[in-house]
Amino acid sequence: MVDNRSSLRSALSTPARRLVAGATDRRFDTVEAELGRVLARIDGLEELVTQTGTDVAALRQQVDEALAFLRLQHEVVRDLLEELRPTLESRRGAG
Repeated sequence: MVDNRSSLRSALSTPARRLVAGATDRRFDTVEAELGRVLARIDGLEELVTQTGTDVAALRQQVDEALAFLRLQHEVVRDLLEELRPTLESRRGAG
């Protein structure tokens, strides 16, 4: 029976020893540090994406405003040309 207990203890303690050994391994620290750097880069990229989205929204609003202004100017020029059409036609006929 003693052999069964010691083999059971050995079987249970082996994974625990491996876990502790892995956690204290320098390679673990290196991997953990690299994962920290990767997560920091991801955070930076998320901020950049958010800022880019904000910039795109602002630019889209400016483009919409510029387009509305150009449409208004086009209407004004078209109305002016309609008003000037009789004068322009009379000058063409007289020239």
